[in-house]
Amino acid sequence: MTNDLDVLLTALYVKIDDVIVAERWLGRPPWLTDSEPVALAVGRAVLGFTRSPDDCVSLTPV
Repeated sequence: MTNDLDVLLTALYVKIDDVIVAERWLGRPPWLTDSEPVALAVGRAVLGFTRSPDDCVSLTPV
């Protein structure tokens, strides 16, 4: 199950990263790219975790 989840999230990240066009920045690069939180949100929705993002304590599917 863990390998399947890793593959799913990696594939989501790669696809979303290809679609989202990142802007160039000056100075220090950001901690997260725009693709990373989007991929996590989509993966969370696909897996059935429908609670709000700020409710990170409970990770049980609804």
